[in-house]
Amino acid sequence: MLVVIYTVGLFSYLLAGLELSNKIELQGFVIAYEKALKREPESKPPDESRIFSTFNYDELPEQVRKAFPKDSIEIGSPEVEPTSKVNGRPGAVIFFLADRIADGRTLYVVRILNITDEIERQGKWKFDLLERIMFIGAGITLVLVFLLSQFLNRRINRRIAALQRWADTLNETSAVEQRPDFHYDELNKIGDHLSNAARRLGRFVEREHSFLRHASHELRTPITIISGNASVMEKIATDDKQRKVTERIKRASHSMQTIVATLLWLGREQEPNPDLEKVDLAEILEEVIEDHRYLLCGKEIELHVHLPEIVVDAPRVPLSIIAANMVRNAFQHTQQGPIEISISARDILIRNQSAELSEQESEIVFEESYGVGLSLIKRIARRLNWEFQLEQVGERVTTRLVF
Repeated sequence: MLVVIYTVGLFSYLLAGLELSNKIELQGFVIAYEKALKREPESKPPDESRIFSTFNYDELPEQVRKAFPKDSIEIGSPEVEPTSKVNGRPGAVIFFLADRIADGRTLYVVRILNITDEIERQGKWKFDLLERIMFIGAGITLVLVFLLSQFLNRRINRRIAALQRWADTLNETSAVEQRPDFHYDELNKIGDHLSNAARRLGRFVEREHSFLRHASHELRTPITIISGNASVMEKIATDDKQRKVTERIKRASHSMQTIVATLLWLGREQEPNPDLEKVDLAEILEEVIEDHRYLLCGKEIELHVHLPEIVVDAPRVPLSIIAANMVRNAFQHTQQGPIEISISARDILIRNQSAELSEQESEIVFEESYGVGLSLIKRIARRLNWEFQLEQVGERVTTRLVF
């Protein structure tokens, strides 16, 4: 664009400069003659081969009078006019100036540039040469610009690729090492940010691992003590009521132990999934319902349970945790109405009654009320490639775990 603009400007200024230089020469001729009149009042206009001057309009050449009629002449304003057009080109260019001198007379000054065949041939040859130089120069410039842009593009891409390869190998250990120089301040700053982020992530992971190591011991110890004492209480129990209480304590401690094990398992991303085993769904749901039946006390609730004997291949502990959370949420957040619990070979389905809320209110209630339990169910299900669904339509809430 710059080449085109400057090329057009070059021709425009060339023509404008040619016209202006001739007009200035005519004005200079008039000024020089006025100075000569001051020295010699009777002097005549000087004779010059390039400029013709006269005080009589009728003495002007015929082609000048045709180009500049007397009634259309502007005094003191130089004019230019091409004449005698032949085959689309002017035969001559006339520069004309009519100006009043100090004694009140009008001096007509003319310069005629005749364009001969020889001048046209030389001019055309020079113009063609200039045109070739212009196009060749423009082509060379474009090629150089293209090569330079490709060079810069390849250079920057190599640096970006080096940054990408370095980022792929980045971890908390390599982040401590010296960052390589990518030769661009922006890429070096990105590298510094990535290295700092990797170091922060490494420190966070180390803190998490340290917490898990300590939590594994600190949480399991009291649970083991409770479980051991419950076993002692079971041996010394004297009646059925005490035995039932002891059994509930043992089941609760066992559930707590499995929950802690599952939470620690979820906290270790590299930990393999628990082994599959034959699990009796009906047995698990019956235990869970029995453990949480106290949540139904004082409520007008109809419990409908459909638990056929179904055995599935699944990890027992995570499945027990999900089932317990689903049942507890249904029992806890239902004040009246029916609760339906059913199982099949591919899912666990629970329907319960809830207050009728808008969709936005339902999301708030689920997040605040179901809270950690809902989050835990989703995390376990995602880790085991199961699907957990929770939906509220009117007053009916449906939770479903699809294996």
